[in-house]
Amino acid sequence: MFTKMKIITILTTLLALFSSLACVTVTRALGIENGPAVPVAADNASDKRQGPDDAGDYEYDDEGRPVLSGSEETLDTEHFRLHYTFDGQDAAASASYVDEVAQALEHVWQVEIEQFGWAAPPPDEGIGGDDRYDVYLQEILWDGTFGYVEGGEDSRYRGAGQVGDTRNARNARTTSALKERASASFMVLDNDYADTEDLVTADYTILDMMRSTVAHEFNHALQFGYDGEEPADWLWEATSTWMQDEVYDDINDGIEDAYAVFKSPDSCQLAYGGEARVEDENHWYGEWIFLRYISEQYGHATVRAIWEQATTLDGYDAIEAALNAAGTSLEETLRSYTIALLTRDFEEGDTYPVLRLEGEASTGTFTPLDGVGQMAADYIEILAEGVVTIAVDDEYFTPLLVGISGKQASVFEFNGTQASADASAFEHLYLIAINPDQAVDEYDCYFSEYSVEVSSAGSAQTAVETLSAANFSAPAVEELMDPDEYWADESGNNPAIEAPADFIPGYLPTGYEFYEAYMMTADDYGEDAIWYVPDGRSASVVDFYGPGDDDYISVSAANNPYTSLDEYLTDADWEPFDDEWYDFNGVEVIIEDASDEYGPFSYATYLLGDQFIVVEGNIGVDEMAQVVESLLK
Repeated sequence: MFTKMKIITILTTLLALFSSLACVTVTRALGIENGPAVPVAADNASDKRQGPDDAGDYEYDDEGRPVLSGSEETLDTEHFRLHYTFDGQDAAASASYVDEVAQALEHVWQVEIEQFGWAAPPPDEGIGGDDRYDVYLQEILWDGTFGYVEGGEDSRYRGAGQVGDTRNARNARTTSALKERASASFMVLDNDYADTEDLVTADYTILDMMRSTVAHEFNHALQFGYDGEEPADWLWEATSTWMQDEVYDDINDGIEDAYAVFKSPDSCQLAYGGEARVEDENHWYGEWIFLRYISEQYGHATVRAIWEQATTLDGYDAIEAALNAAGTSLEETLRSYTIALLTRDFEEGDTYPVLRLEGEASTGTFTPLDGVGQMAADYIEILAEGVVTIAVDDEYFTPLLVGISGKQASVFEFNGTQASADASAFEHLYLIAINPDQAVDEYDCYFSEYSVEVSSAGSAQTAVETLSAANFSAPAVEELMDPDEYWADESGNNPAIEAPADFIPGYLPTGYEFYEAYMMTADDYGEDAIWYVPDGRSASVVDFYGPGDDDYISVSAANNPYTSLDEYLTDADWEPFDDEWYDFNGVEVIIEDASDEYGPFSYATYLLGDQFIVVEGNIGVDEMAQVVESLLK
């Protein structure tokens, strides 16, 4: 999924309660109008408990495809069927905008398939009208989503990410004899990108955003054609971000993502980013730079070969096989890649960010504040004169010394855990502490701690190779930001707070535990404020995360302006069903069952003195009742 902002996702689950929209299909041929497309803003309303005319409320047909807010029209090109409407919240910007999308789709097909040699996406057996690839224009930017691709039957969900969170299909709809893991898919793009004015510049237009998104998302469609079950989530996003830069090289939209790697080179390669460390936000997407290095060094087709290997192998095994076929190995590629990050030795390296140093070390012992994640590296400048010996106390690391002089980089190998070099021969001398260990998934990521000993002793080794440093720019130590403070500053609200004891349930389902507490304002909730902050001010929120990726329970408390729930229900224009009323220790509670085919979900609302309480989460009504009752004991 293509996103550009940190979001708070509120599940929308009551769609079945609202009347469906009639869909009339109109088909037209592709005819490009003169002049640029002029996007128009669509409604940006809320999602919770609203009808399908509100932005953020989505309806799907029996095949899991989007149902648009108005009469559906289609535009057929050689390879695509574009579904759109000019009515309601999903109204496309203009006919010329629809044509621009169609042109971009055919362009990326020509480049990614005809030119780069990727296999065409599997047909969907006529879903959407025929076997052309289906693309839907829908208002999805309400939650920061630029576009997404879904494959298989049970893969739909939304989450935050920089460029394109692909939804891995665990249950493939279609297979082929050659690609047993293949899955058909469809694409959803925003209907106008009208909510992105703050990103528009003279060199980066709304149409550039759309085209870059199309290139990214279409590559996800091709990935589904190779392996809809690939478990390496980072590889999906890194590959698609790499591809968008390959298709639209002049847009350079991926450089923003590359900061996640250059400013946090020691983050585990599989880390999603933006959680424990601000600097690696959107890290999955930023790892496109690793694939750019592979394509520049071993050929463009090597990246495609990774996905060809993924038809039978997973994750690093697929990458290793592709690199072996190119005459190298993953270990050697990681070694040379870490050097390239330091020297910015890429074709467009002079436009890339400058690396962040972990620290500076002189004679004596240096211990970093943290360690190094798997398949990542720390960079430490050695500040010394004369011959120095550098020792690293972690025998599993594969460290290097790199001396920079002019436009050349001299590389020194370690003999076991130490290496020596004449620091006076270089303008800069750097230790690269590489952790070659491979994490199984993002939840297996951790930092391996180590120390460095610098001594003025030994005899200088001979460099094993000399590389170009034409794009080198000296890195500096940069203090890491505090994630809680950063996100509070970024949003202007949501500051972290200490969890109030009254909001900690005495009962939580197995595997759930406290995650964080923070403040939310009425502006954060937007049109949803009446459901959480009826006084229009703010709420204290406590989140508990469960064993699954999407499992959570959230307790929010705002100021209560009402004398009774009935008074609140009048304000909210809400009439609960009789069986949704509960009584716990003399407190009236409304518990809504919002479960659907994707799993359980429920809301509980009640007044407690001067507090207005809402508890929500993907648990069933019975467990929600236990959670609430434990809060009221």
